[in-house]
Order: sequence, then C-alpha cells, then structure tokens
Amino acid sequence: METSLEGLQPIEAELRRRAFWIVYMGDKSAAILNNRPITIHKFSFESGITTAYPTGIEDEAPVLSPRNLVTNSEVTRITCIEGFNANLRLWQNASDLLLELRLIQDREQQDMSLSDIQPLLNAQDKDRLDALYIRFITCLDDLPPYLQSYTFAALADGSRETAKQFLIQCANLQVSIHCLRMVMTQKLEKLPYYKSAIEHSDLRKTEIARDMLRVIQEAPFWSLQVNGEPYVGTVFLSHGYVADVVRRSKRYDSLGRAF
Repeated sequence: METSLEGLQPIEAELRRRAFWIVYMGDKSAAILNNRPITIHKFSFESGITTAYPTGIEDEAPVLSPRNLVTNSEVTRITCIEGFNANLRLWQNASDLLLELRLIQDREQQDMSLSDIQPLLNAQDKDRLDALYIRFITCLDDLPPYLQSYTFAALADGSRETAKQFLIQCANLQVSIHCLRMVMTQKLEKLPYYKSAIEHSDLRKTEIARDMLRVIQEAPFWSLQVNGEPYVGTVFLSHGYVADVVRRSKRYDSLGRAF
C-alpha cells in the first residue's frame, strides 16, 4: 500500500495517507461503538497494512510550551499531526483487541455446538487478550505534554490558534480513550473468565466514568462542542453503561434487604 504512493509529490502522498487513515478510523469507530463488521484490518491485505503514518510535512508553527505559558520563557516547535497519529494508535489498538474478542467468542460458539458445555478461556487466549488490553490501555501514555489532560488549564488561557487546536485534540483523545475503556470493559464481561468478577467490572466502569467526567469538566466547553455529534454519542454510550451499573447496584441492595 505504501508502494502505491511512490513517485507522487510529497504533499499528495501525505494527503493520501491521511485520507486512508481517516477512513480506517471511521471503520474502527463503526465496528467498536456500533457493533459493525471490521472491513479494514491488517488481515484484509496479503502484506498487511503498510501505509505509513502521516508525517506532518506542513510548516510547523512555534507555540508556547504548556508548562511555560505564563513565563513565556520557552518556545517549542510542535505539530498537530502528533494528535492525529495518537488518535490513530488508539483506534488501531482498540480494534486489535476487539478482533481478538470476536475470534475468541466465535471459537466458544463452535465449541458449544460440539459439546453443549460452556467453554473456559484457556491460558493462551487469556495471555494474548491481556497483552492486547495492556497495549490498548497504555497506547497514549507517551503523549507529548501539550496533549495531556493536565494541560487543559494552561492551554485554555493561551490565545494562539495552535493552542486551541491542541485543546480540541486533547479533549477528543481523552474522552475517546475513556469511552473505549468503557466499551471494552463491557465486552470483556461476556467472556466466561470475567463473568464471575462482575462486581469488579462495575467498580472499573464507575472509575472510568469518573475519569471521563473529570475531563469533561476540565476541558473548555467549546473544545468539546467542536468535536461534533459523534463526540456526544460516545458520552451517551458511556452513560448507558453506567446506568446499567446503577440499576444492578439497586438490585443488589434490594436482595440484601430481602435477606
């Protein structure tokens, strides 16, 4: 796939890479959030996906470092493509985890059709699933400082256009990862290995919801608004999962009073 860009002008090759990855992320969003089939994946191509990440060849504008917005003592050159690629890594790792979950569930259904016994998650599947989950949950750990949520307050006071762009990217990344954490936690509940730990899953969902609310409260409202309707959909999706936890908690309380 990357070879198809050979011979093109650098700017055209860059724009084609971005167009491909935007379609790729849209495919992952539909698959993960709306339970659609994954249509673009490494297994869809004989050689896998070889298209390189965008490089941000446009002119980089100097902006103030978030840590020094007040003192104006340091200027760094950074590019908005970092946020684009971070978002791409997030959806890529989430889709790898989702694909593994679907493969495991398919094998379980086949095993049940043969033996009528609920299959257990074997050690190899569990190790592979754990590795994919860790890779997903840590894929944004190396974000540059200007895309970390703790810079919301510093960037919100910045008047530069680039600072506003980073705020939009930061809000999008932070809400997206918490929403995806919630979705993956919900999907893991369906596996036999995790069903016995439903209370632990409820606690995890509550923590994720708290983290998401913190981001929504700290980010400027316009930075949330500019991400549009799909952004609102991710928040409502997480709200639905938390509502299930609340209903389940009330049922536990009712059972406790009954006994």
